[in-house]
Amino acid sequence: MKEYVIWGVAPNQIEESLLVSEKAKLQNRESAKNAILKLKALGCSKMRIQEIDFSEELIWNASEMLSD
Repeated sequence: MKEYVIWGVAPNQIEESLLVSEKAKLQNRESAKNAILKLKALGCSKMRIQEIDFSEELIWNASEMLSD
């Protein structure tokens, strides 16, 4: 199963934020691209699609992420 979320800069903002979360239930990359077109018309910019693939087991080792 894959989830699609959209990050970008909202109108009148300068920092990137999550514009469309998994709650929008975007089913595929094409749906995400259509959402970007709508967001662009609303004044959002610098948008990108993040595809999260849950079909493979997530291996997380927090100790490898920490530095001394």
